[in-house]
Amino acid sequence: MFEHMLAEKAFTLRGDVLEWVENMRFCGEPYGQYRFSSSRSYCDAYSSAIAAFLRDLFDELSQLGEKERLQWIELLCSFQDPDSGYFFDERLFPRDDKDLLSLFELTHACVSALDLLGSLPKNRLRFLDTFANAPTLRKWLDERVWVNQSSDGLVDRALLEGRLIFHLGGLLIYACEWGDIGHDVVEVFFRWLDYNIDPSTGLFGTKQGCSLLNSMCASSYIYGLYFHQSRLVRYPDRVIDSVLSLQRQDGLFGLTPEANFSAAMLLVGMLMRCEHRQVEAEASLRRLQRSIISLELQNDDGGFHVGAGLRGRHCHFGITWLCADPYESNMLSTWLYCGALALISEAVESPLSHVGWFLRERNEAPTFSSWL
Repeated sequence: MFEHMLAEKAFTLRGDVLEWVENMRFCGEPYGQYRFSSSRSYCDAYSSAIAAFLRDLFDELSQLGEKERLQWIELLCSFQDPDSGYFFDERLFPRDDKDLLSLFELTHACVSALDLLGSLPKNRLRFLDTFANAPTLRKWLDERVWVNQSSDGLVDRALLEGRLIFHLGGLLIYACEWGDIGHDVVEVFFRWLDYNIDPSTGLFGTKQGCSLLNSMCASSYIYGLYFHQSRLVRYPDRVIDSVLSLQRQDGLFGLTPEANFSAAMLLVGMLMRCEHRQVEAEASLRRLQRSIISLELQNDDGGFHVGAGLRGRHCHFGITWLCADPYESNMLSTWLYCGALALISEAVESPLSHVGWFLRERNEAPTFSSWL
């Protein structure tokens, strides 16, 4: 029964997803304006970047005309502040916003999308000058607060800190490739990470008291940078053990697309680096693949939604313009679930292996979407 279901999905998935992505695009010029979900009435920089990742995952960017490509590049570049180098979209957050995660994530997404489109930012990422020497970078990393004490008790900040580290690291790698900072800065970054892995779990965050689930999600982003740079992963077997322990009875690993994508990425990535519990890990990936399809996380319109476990409107980081109604398809969920299915297809043979995924080689991929 499952094989038949997957075979049917393999036949329709690519076309359905790309049709939904096209429906999220605003017609007219400039080309490349996308919204987060159908209920959003305006385009935004973040969705316009994620759309590039989605279309690239199906090798559809190669069919883009030169006029459309240049307009998309110009659109993304229009969001960059020429002085700091940060990318802003005032629909998402005000220009004077000091929240580093918002600034890092949007900048990293736009720079990576420009990379896919064959371009660079118009202005230097001058804000990275702050991190361009080893002592300052090491101090910033040491100041990450993985668990915070509040009036309500301990607050697990693994997702926040993991994303901050990932986005900064990805941008530092770009700056190094462009010759704006030295290789020694990137080396300091990875040496700090090597030292802060929890040897008992293979993850970032558990050493500081964060939950295994949140640490798994945080670690998947960070390990993407290891994969991009072909860095040695110290405890791939422990990572596999940690991830396998989190799979639920329904085959998923959590209530969010991020959790399920993170599990797929880590299992596939670590299986490429060791043979620890290979049969169990491959069986786990098959269960996850079947669950993503059988639990109807893809809507009839072709996009994917957050999932049944989260009630009410879902907003990415609480940003109004990055919201979706319950069960409504949205850009981020669609990208993450398609990414998970593509990754699983790399590790285990199934009908979905024939969808026509396009996974770039490690250092050819943008750092925002380097998965293997």
